[in-house]
Amino acid sequence: MSIVSQFIVNHMVLVYFFYGLSFFSLGISILTQTRKGSAFNFGANLWLLGLFGLLHGFNEWMDMLLLLGESYWSTSGVTILENVRFFLGKISYIFLFEFGLQTVVVSELPKRKAILTSVSMYAFLVAVLFWKGISSGFSAAWFANTDLFMRYVFAFPGALLTGLSFFLQKKAREITRLKEKRITHWFSAAAVLFVLYAVLSGLIVKGGNFFPATVLNYSNFIALTGVPVQIFRACCAFGILYYLLRILHIFEMEKSQKLKEAYEEVLKISTREQERIGQEIHDGLCQQLTGILFNTQMLEKKMEQAEPGYNEELHKLNGYLNDAISDARRMSKHLFPVEIEKHGLVFAIREFCQSISVMHNVVCKAEIEDTVELKDHMKATHLFRIAQEAIHNTVKHAGASAITVTLADIGHGILELVVTDNGMGIADADEQRRGMGITIMHYRAKVLEGTLRIEGNPNEGTKVICRITST
Repeated sequence: MSIVSQFIVNHMVLVYFFYGLSFFSLGISILTQTRKGSAFNFGANLWLLGLFGLLHGFNEWMDMLLLLGESYWSTSGVTILENVRFFLGKISYIFLFEFGLQTVVVSELPKRKAILTSVSMYAFLVAVLFWKGISSGFSAAWFANTDLFMRYVFAFPGALLTGLSFFLQKKAREITRLKEKRITHWFSAAAVLFVLYAVLSGLIVKGGNFFPATVLNYSNFIALTGVPVQIFRACCAFGILYYLLRILHIFEMEKSQKLKEAYEEVLKISTREQERIGQEIHDGLCQQLTGILFNTQMLEKKMEQAEPGYNEELHKLNGYLNDAISDARRMSKHLFPVEIEKHGLVFAIREFCQSISVMHNVVCKAEIEDTVELKDHMKATHLFRIAQEAIHNTVKHAGASAITVTLADIGHGILELVVTDNGMGIADADEQRRGMGITIMHYRAKVLEGTLRIEGNPNEGTKVICRITST
């Protein structure tokens, strides 16, 4: 073997190695990806593409081993490698074709009917090919013609259909609802690469005595480009792997989207329930207490005339009822903060801080400029609830005597809410994750696509910081 020939062989060995590695990695990545419970229709058929990648990767590695020739392998060894390579490659084309067929052509058919049709078709095909092979004694011509047949009938249309399936899938409702523009780029790039691979692998062949093999073949390609077609195929395979790995991320995105929607639904239910209870307290309990107060006041006037000694006791009872009504109204406002919708977030936070100061005998003040504004009612409600929960946690657990709430526009459309206290602080990071209140604050921040962090040291107070976009 000459030095030039050895140089080409050595480099083609690397080409085949990375060519095979790209498809093998593709197959492993797809087959190990968890897709249970996914709403993506094409995900149900991805295992077919995974098997194509796995088998075709091994097929290219067989080509790599065959490059070493009989100086490394015996004659029987070369024969075994050629047969294994041949059948792995042809079977892989069937899986590629079936993936494209299932996702584009027969996706609307009942699954059992589609599978039965495919199995029947491939069984008939295998029977015909083997009958031809047996008739010819599995001659070299049979292997060459079968390779051409599989490339033209399965590899080329299979890769085209696969490219079409990725192009169509980027417009699917399940994809668009993720609201990620980069996903459409991934699907478009994968579609283009599969179409390119259809030409490079399905039409550019070793050669034959009929069209298009007489024109589109390895010899003419290398004469035109100066580079073996396998190098282009390897680059194409690497590109397909790159974009398919990114496309597989959509299953994780889908899980995150479902989790986010679940968070939102839980928070909506929680908010609606709080508002319902607040409304019932306002419309029911407060009215009943007010009615009782009115009756006791009337009774007080009557008793003043009849039994002066009982007047003092009734006066105390009226005071208790007044306090109960005031507390019930404050509770109602905390549960159902109508001020947010009527007067805005800033007014609602100030009112809440004042009520906390009265109810719990702490200094709770809101330092917010009047220019701060958040028009989105949903965002305003969630941000108010975060401030409310942070203050409640401070009152219940921190032993603080002073609480300060600030809300400011820190630029670039970012609002920052900070709740600071002078209480006992936080002993460790794990404490931040304890309790339903803190968990719900984090959920609310996540729903708002914002951030929430809690800072504090023992005996140095605590600071809750939430940042969200104001648009």
